[in-house]
Amino acid sequence: KPDLLILIDYPEFNLQVAARAKKLGIPIFYYISPQVWAWRQGRVKKLRRLVDRMAVILPFEEAFFRSHGMEVSFVGHPLLDVVKAGVSKTEFCRKAGINPERPIVGLVPGSRKSEVSRLFPVMAGAAERIFQDRQDVQFVVPLAPSLDPGILESFNHRITKLINADPNRQSQTDRSPDHQIIRVVEGQTYDAIAASDLILAASGTVTLEAAILGTPMVVTYRVSPVTCFLGKFLIKVPFASLVNLVAGRRVVTEIIQKDVTPERLAREALSLLRDDTGRENMIRDLKEVKNALGVTGAAERAADLAMELISRSRVDCLSQ
Repeated sequence: KPDLLILIDYPEFNLQVAARAKKLGIPIFYYISPQVWAWRQGRVKKLRRLVDRMAVILPFEEAFFRSHGMEVSFVGHPLLDVVKAGVSKTEFCRKAGINPERPIVGLVPGSRKSEVSRLFPVMAGAAERIFQDRQDVQFVVPLAPSLDPGILESFNHRITKLINADPNRQSQTDRSPDHQIIRVVEGQTYDAIAASDLILAASGTVTLEAAILGTPMVVTYRVSPVTCFLGKFLIKVPFASLVNLVAGRRVVTEIIQKDVTPERLAREALSLLRDDTGRENMIRDLKEVKNALGVTGAAERAADLAMELISRSRVDCLSQ
């Protein structure tokens, strides 16, 4: 039989496998724990019964699982090994056709189709309002396969009309019918986020990615009304964004559910764009969040723990 079963995230399937492995006497190591600290906390009892050792990637998870009697170690976040800009801001802007001397706002509506369909139209509407107030602002969107190109075409058409109707535009380039205020880039998500002065981001992993890159953000979270209703009873955390959860306090603004409107997003973004000190303070706080995520090498440390568990299990077998 196997010396060890290693499970990674995905609790719905993994806990079923763990139950079978436990009956067969196979030691179980769980890397990247289910987020039971956020919702359905009752599952932690099942984890404690099935899992021999756990390696977690968020700093507050260690204390949570330890308080429930589990053997657990914080190994750091694996994003620290992969999240980095591949090129300088100047080089990214040159390739993307963006002026590095002008403000850049990134629009990052997530990757799941349902998430993009709920959030990107709102973000595009916010971008239009930001542009009406600040014609020097440019927008960049890291391409997601689920992004509807029709939304972009509609936005750029409306922006072109605004440009052509305004005699005080700053350059003839802006008046060009081919000019796009929103630039879509493919395969350069981290470069786009790193080059942005701020991003409008869906709540999720991207908020930690932006924190690691040191990019200020406004976080949005909107789910279906039914999910929202159920969440009021099931979700047990004070914040929607991982950045604020890791910090243990509000570092970034969260705009949730009915408040997710183009007007509100634009107001928050413009406030940050105008407030150099506020952005600098947020960048400082995001650096603290990055430091709290640990150091590179999370997977290697998790592998070491797994090997320790194998060795310990073998010793236990020999002593029986």
